[in-house]
Amino acid sequence: MEIHQPENGSFRIDLSATNTLPPRGEEFIRIVIRFEYALKEIGYCRAGSGEGAEVCWDKFVNQRLGPAFFERIKEAHVAVTILTEPPSKQVVVNERLDWKPGVVPDNIQDLFVAIRRVRNNLLHGGKAGDIDHDRNANLVSESIAVLLEVLKFDEELRMMFEGRH
Repeated sequence: MEIHQPENGSFRIDLSATNTLPPRGEEFIRIVIRFEYALKEIGYCRAGSGEGAEVCWDKFVNQRLGPAFFERIKEAHVAVTILTEPPSKQVVVNERLDWKPGVVPDNIQDLFVAIRRVRNNLLHGGKAGDIDHDRNANLVSESIAVLLEVLKFDEELRMMFEGRH
């Protein structure tokens, strides 16, 4: 049990529930953060709500990767779970949290929607006690594998990702 004890000793908080990420979850989050930084730096961004910069994932995967890269991922068998049992989407039904099954990707854009859903589920708390819990380790590992394949494929993105620009 991990306990946070403030300096004044007035209260204690049990932090052990914060250790519920699937294996490689923290690694995946770090990779996604750096990946999104690199995408924005090479021009795949737009003004979002409130004028904040948002990553243009769909534009990137359609322009720079395309159908051939999707076939490459399928043939390499690095994303079997994502391509057959994609991550579920957390939704609200009748003011209660619920899960909607993911759509099986049949193109590069759908594949990256699924990878972003893995990210969203981790970052927004959806991976704690969800219906994908038996598959989360695979979903995370496969998402990492796909992102690393992209970095092998796209030198400009890799250089920015690695800080060699």
